[in-house]
Amino acid sequence: MSSSGEYYHRHRRLRYEEPPYFLLGLGVLLIGWGLLSYMHVVEGSYWMAWGGAILIIISLGVFSTRRRTASTVLGTLMSHEGEKVKLSMLADELEMSEKELRSAIIDLRVEGKVKAAFDKNTGEVIIGEPKPVGRAVATGSVYCAFCGYPLPPGARFCPSCGSSIE
Repeated sequence: MSSSGEYYHRHRRLRYEEPPYFLLGLGVLLIGWGLLSYMHVVEGSYWMAWGGAILIIISLGVFSTRRRTASTVLGTLMSHEGEKVKLSMLADELEMSEKELRSAIIDLRVEGKVKAAFDKNTGEVIIGEPKPVGRAVATGSVYCAFCGYPLPPGARFCPSCGSSIE
């Protein structure tokens, strides 16, 4: 165990939740309503502002946890650079669910922080530049039901999001 925060995730289960934009917006709304109530512009109690502040603090905590988890996932992926790794093995290594890990990998890929793909037959994560083995072109109109990526013939897993096709 080397650097200070490198193994932070070993002590508790990693979470990669959806961003709580709704809670953040509701918190801002309640703070605004509470301030307007305090100035006697609208009916209500200025105590609503405290509830709004609590919602904002909770939202910021979730955003922070999500950022730390993404950083940990990125570090783990970089340690497997150029390898084909089973998603379940990575999930066990990181102590997080496969669904959350898949979501984190896709988000990191969209942000351009990691090059990763999912093997079309096994669903394994290919980290780094995939080795060219001929270009598969989707024929017809077969697309992934989860992300809309065109599927190559005979694919059992989506090369874009890793979802099972069957």
